[in-house]
Amino acid sequence: MSTEIVEKKRSKNMKSYKIYWISSGGWLDNIAKGLEERGHQVGEISEPDFIIGMTHSKLDEIVRVHQKFPKAVLINYNWDMYSWQRQDEWKNMYRMDEYASLLKESAEVWCPSECTVTRMKEWYGLENGLVLKTYIKPILKKLNIK
Repeated sequence: MSTEIVEKKRSKNMKSYKIYWISSGGWLDNIAKGLEERGHQVGEISEPDFIIGMTHSKLDEIVRVHQKFPKAVLINYNWDMYSWQRQDEWKNMYRMDEYASLLKESAEVWCPSECTVTRMKEWYGLENGLVLKTYIKPILKKLNIK
């Protein structure tokens, strides 16, 4: 069966979702474009099916949108958890305890490695971590890897 036929069958059976996308922009939005190419509505969507927060730096926005649309399935991408982020001089900047509270409300927390999933369990008792690898375009570009 050709790839084109498989894609047509897949698109007939796939439901289109409304995804409220929250990221810091740049290369992360290539993931949003991929979701759009698969027939989903992605952006600042009213009455979304999903809220996807792609970065800790947008914590306040993710919380605000989740409060506005509490029935939407919340998913967050947790890039890392380092011990220094919890130290006094960094606590106010990273607000890890607040972030962990948000992650507890998430249906899934996507992480780049098992290490991050383990750290979430150790520090915050989170059991909703899932390794979902993504590419790191800036590093690949710098190393001239295609």
